[in-house]
Amino acid sequence: MGEGFLNYQEITDKAIDNESYICKVAVHENAVIGFCLCKIVKKDELCAYLGVDQQRLPVFINCADRIGVIKTIAVSDAFQKRGVGYALCYSSYNELVNQNIQAVMSIAWKSNGRINANGVLSAIGLKPHTEIESFWGEDSQRNNYTCPLCGVPPCKCSAILYFKAVYA
Repeated sequence: MGEGFLNYQEITDKAIDNESYICKVAVHENAVIGFCLCKIVKKDELCAYLGVDQQRLPVFINCADRIGVIKTIAVSDAFQKRGVGYALCYSSYNELVNQNIQAVMSIAWKSNGRINANGVLSAIGLKPHTEIESFWGEDSQRNNYTCPLCGVPPCKCSAILYFKAVYA
């Protein structure tokens, strides 16, 4: 996650006392080592939220009234590759399902052929569906955040949209 992309105040503003957000936090020795921030959106909000046309989404989204979005997964460098991201994502996914959503989606960034969250998203059953080139370009310039790979704006990374239908 790039510097300036998300801060503590934004996380607490979104996740505390807001029924449309879920935030799971991993703590080790009284220190936060990771978190997963999710949002529940209605079908008609999803295209605007993602900034894409309906045609870029899987057909089963048309049957979903509520979609769980795994928005951000972040784990401290010292705790990466130790199952923390998977545990946070899996727990968040289960809570989204318990909130009566009909589909789950997430966005992963891709740069130089590498997709940052492919392992953890695939492990919980999400499948890559659509690639959008330079997805964060305009947003990184408008909000002046840096990409961990591209550096200063604009970010040139592609976004890979992952989806999974959820059947009750």
